[in-house]
Amino acid sequence: MSTYRHRTSPGPVLSWLLATLLASGTTSAGAWDLGSLAAQNMAFDQQANSQLGAMMAYNQAQQQQLMQSYIQAYGPQLQQAYQQYLQATGAQINFEQFVYYHMMTAGGANAGPALQQRTRLLRE
Repeated sequence: MSTYRHRTSPGPVLSWLLATLLASGTTSAGAWDLGSLAAQNMAFDQQANSQLGAMMAYNQAQQQQLMQSYIQAYGPQLQQAYQQYLQATGAQINFEQFVYYHMMTAGGANAGPALQQRTRLLRE
């Protein structure tokens, strides 16, 4: 037995669109130019993607700059803490990963923000 139901009336969005076009008197062929609408949508998408790409590149550059500044300011302490961490845990992480963890947890003293960020990343 099939549970498919044939819809006999247009959906609410289509009904609203038709009502709006009829009420505005815009029923000419130009109002139904879907090719033009698709081209406008594509241009908008391209512009939005370009802007998002630029923002992502900017964020990545800022993150790299922050990491380099942190290493420059705390280099010797980070190297020593990294060696101690490797000896104590036997973990297989590289120095940059350790620096990121160290920065996010305030030197391991406050893991809360790092755990919250990791949770956010896993949910995305």
